[in-house]
Parts: sequence; C-alpha cells; structure tokens
Amino acid sequence: MEQEIYKCEYCDAEFDDAAKLRGHNMTCKPKHTKITTDTRKVTRENRVPFGVMEQRFGDIPDDDFRYHVFNDKWQKDPGRIERALRAGYERVDHPNSGKPVGTNDNGTQIIGVLMRIPKEWHEEDKAKREAELLETERQITEGAYQKQAGDGRYVPKEGISIGAKLTP
Repeated sequence: MEQEIYKCEYCDAEFDDAAKLRGHNMTCKPKHTKITTDTRKVTRENRVPFGVMEQRFGDIPDDDFRYHVFNDKWQKDPGRIERALRAGYERVDHPNSGKPVGTNDNGTQIIGVLMRIPKEWHEEDKAKREAELLETERQITEGAYQKQAGDGRYVPKEGISIGAKLTP
C-alpha cells in the first residue's frame, strides 16, 4: 500500500502525516501576500516615542480583505489559528506577524498572527452572527430562552422588554 503524501500549498514541503502538515502550516507563510515596511529615516516629525500606544499592523492595505490578528499559542483558547484557517482566513506575510503579543499565565508567549479573509465572506459571517443574536433576543422577550418543562417561568402578557438603562 502506497503511503499518502501531504504537501504544503505555500512552500511545497512534503509530509507523510496530516498532523505534521498542520503543524508546519502554523509557521509557514504564504509567499504571495508580502507586505513591506516603510523604511523612511526617522526624524523628529515622524518618530513615535517609545512606550506610546501604537498600531503594530498600521500599514495594512485597503483592499478587498478584512484583516485580523489571531493569537496563537494562547492557552485560554487553543486552536484559534487552525479554526481561522478552516473558516477561510489565510496567513499574511507581515514583519510583525508571528511576534509575541503577550504571555500566558505560565509565562509562555502568545504569538500574534496576521490573517485575512475576503470582505464578502466576513460580511456573510457577521450577518449569520447577527441573525443568531436576534433569535436569542426573540426567545428572551418571549420568555422561551433555554426553557425546560416545568421550570415555572413568569412572563408578563406584554412580554419581556430589553432596554438599556443608563444610571449615574
């Protein structure tokens, strides 16, 4: 029986196991999405003082993609990069992508990975999430959210109203 070969779509590296390919894809970067940095000379007018808040990915192109930085190796939510890849995101080659953005409780680094998805897909995803939220809100106002038989709920005739109250 011939062994199946798994090939990286970015660098053509070959692996004998799908898990090894997935591990490789966590660090392999696409060649076709290179973003270069501005190498202007630093002057008094354009410098950014050290310690001042700044965007690490401020030079993102304004194109047909929605860019997002995902945290990799974040122990509170492992597997985010893999889930983003399955959702249609792709890695972006950027000088700040793959650099530490924080630390876990045990001191290990959290790595920020710049990824992008077509804006059209992003808008579709937002619409699906909004529809789910509206359905949950409808169930709450009807008193039916996570209702179970015999839980003895009281729902006024006019239903439950959801409103924001701002108090000083």
